[in-house]
Amino acid sequence: MSEIYDAIEAMSESQLDDLLQAIKDKLEDMRGDRPEVNIGDVVQFDVRKATLTGVVEKTTAKRATVKLSTVEGTYTIDTREIEILESGGLAEGQATLGEY
Repeated sequence: MSEIYDAIEAMSESQLDDLLQAIKDKLEDMRGDRPEVNIGDVVQFDVRKATLTGVVEKTTAKRATVKLSTVEGTYTIDTREIEILESGGLAEGQATLGEY
C-alpha cells in the first residue's frame, strides 16, 4: 500500500485529477445500474431516519428533483432552523407530544 501512496505523492495536480476521475468512474461501475427515473414518477427514498415520498419534477443523468408530498419518520434539527407555523399548545412542564 505504501507504493500507492508514494506514487500519489509523486503525481502532478493534473495526474491527481485524472486519478480521481478514474476512481469515481470505477466506483460508479461497481455500484450498479441506476433505475430509469422519469418526470411524473411517484418515488420513495430514505433520508436519515425518515422516508420521503413525492413526484419527480426534473431529472438529470444522476439526480432527480422530487416535490415531496409525505414524510414519515423522525428528524433532529437545530431549533434555529425551525419556523413555527402553529403552536402545539403543550401544557406547562410537558416536554413531548407523547406525554398527552
